[in-house]
Amino acid sequence: MRFGSIRSPRRGFFLLDAIIGLMLLGVLTLMMAASLRNASAAAQRMGEQRSALRIAENSLTALQLGRAIEYEQVEIRPLDTPPPAQGFVWVEVRARVAEQSATLIGVVPVAAKPRAEEVADEPS
Repeated sequence: MRFGSIRSPRRGFFLLDAIIGLMLLGVLTLMMAASLRNASAAAQRMGEQRSALRIAENSLTALQLGRAIEYEQVEIRPLDTPPPAQGFVWVEVRARVAEQSATLIGVVPVAAKPRAEEVADEPS
């Protein structure tokens, strides 16, 4: 019997280990790419939500100060609730940015109410 002519079974195991290792590396790379894409989309949605909230806050503040609203993507509607004080009314301010929206409810002077209704009636 010649020992030199027998193939070593270890050679096959090394090749199989290398192939499995490369496959695992590929799967991990795909999983990481998918999670980065999801994180990027979530960050985009969060940014849009923050923008909508900022627009709603600015619009409600403008109404409270008797100023004109600067944004087109704002809907304002008076609420049918008892006024908190004489000369004031509750309103709902809804701002939309892309697919995200933010809604705030606040008190504005009655003088701002007609402007709020005009803004809500404008076509988007």
